[in-house]
Amino acid sequence: MSNGLACHIRDRDLFLQCIGPSTVCDILLCYFPFTLPLDRPDEHYIAQILSIEYGAVVVERLAHQITQVSSRERMKMVRKDRKMQAVLDKRNLDILRRREWPVAVSKDVVLDCLRRYYDASKWIEPPVCAISSQRLRGSKVVVISADADAPLPISVEVLRLTDPFIIRRCIVQCVSASFTFKNNALNGQMLDKAGIIDDSSQFATMNVCADCFAALSKKKVPRLALANGLYCGELPEYFRDLTWVEEKICAIYSTTAHVARLFQSSDPAQPRVFHGNVCAHEMNVVSTASVLPRTPADVNGLLSIVFVGPGKFKPDQLSPMFRVRKNKIWAFLVWLKHHNRLYSDIHIEREILELYPTDDVIPGLSERVIENHELNVKRVFEEETAGFQEHPAELLADGFHENDDGSVITMLEKTGVSDPECDNISG
Repeated sequence: MSNGLACHIRDRDLFLQCIGPSTVCDILLCYFPFTLPLDRPDEHYIAQILSIEYGAVVVERLAHQITQVSSRERMKMVRKDRKMQAVLDKRNLDILRRREWPVAVSKDVVLDCLRRYYDASKWIEPPVCAISSQRLRGSKVVVISADADAPLPISVEVLRLTDPFIIRRCIVQCVSASFTFKNNALNGQMLDKAGIIDDSSQFATMNVCADCFAALSKKKVPRLALANGLYCGELPEYFRDLTWVEEKICAIYSTTAHVARLFQSSDPAQPRVFHGNVCAHEMNVVSTASVLPRTPADVNGLLSIVFVGPGKFKPDQLSPMFRVRKNKIWAFLVWLKHHNRLYSDIHIEREILELYPTDDVIPGLSERVIENHELNVKRVFEEETAGFQEHPAELLADGFHENDDGSVITMLEKTGVSDPECDNISG
């Protein structure tokens, strides 16, 4: 008898043993549709099927070779079937993809993606805590409300303005309405109006940070509340144009050193156009002044300028960035002494003020400049300002020219600021 036929019959026998009794009965009924299967072992029905398919004589000759399949062979056939099914599923999936790809993205999907990108990437001004006047970036915000029937859930009575210095110097003398509110529950309390959402005689709503809410719930003054001696008054309009160098001259505490990197335009036609950045680096010591204003030498010790460009550095090129006005400095110190408790005991000396010019760059700053004429300005600037968007100074390469009066144009970016509010100062 042919070995091929014997192998084929054996494979058929193994297959029938693996497919289960139910499927074997279905095959048997195809051959004997009007026969009711009896309660006999599966081997009996498998032998009947093989006899019909291959002939009784052939099956009888091979009966001694047909044995029950082992569990190992059964699992081997199951794995083989699964592998073949996986190959078939992958083939069907590839066919389906070729039929349906590419599919044009609908307009609604595009607009929805743009809307979600816009909402996630736009900068939203953070809310302000009405108690501490802090901008709550990433902090939990509690919105509390009160009306005629439901009072505030926190005790704002501990925030009432009672400090005679603030009342006399910051409220009465300045004719200020900082702590005047329409709602009786809020009127007279030391609250920041930027944190008040709604203020009417019948209804009030405000933002409160989690720390302040927890403290006021226990009828305690929050650590960073304005009522905890942290209110310094409102800056008059006259001082809104103070330069950052003038503020540093008038500061009692100095905690940062500033490094300015100034790039000259590589265009020979624009020798008075500059761009760059100023980085503030936190120091491990705090410079505390007992006499103000600070001397030019004291301020210059915290400043450094790195000039990169083909031209020669000139001191007047720093005037837009390091401008000081001695009359503005003196007026600011006098105002601080009268309206800020921290400055009430600070001695201000007119002799030190005379070291500053009427309106010019801070004296001695040119000695703090490091010049570098060898670096490629455009390449270095692009490396240091690389990002997802173009730096604003890229306008220099697109029709940005000097002023008609020949004055210096400087585009300066302040970056790398660490602890700008001086919250890390101990005490």
